[in-house]
Amino acid sequence: ELDIPITFSSDAHSVEQIGFSYDEVTKVAKEVGYTKCCYFEQKEKIEINF
Repeated sequence: ELDIPITFSSDAHSVEQIGFSYDEVTKVAKEVGYTKCCYFEQKEKIEINF
């Protein structure tokens, strides 16, 4: 509704922890109305659909 972008990150302390619970957080994001998230590459915002 307000078009506020969302991004996710991992506080990983090992390679195996990268992306931990990604499926769960995207599910919650969808439940509250998000359809996409974004990430940044060389200071450029890139949006991707779930």
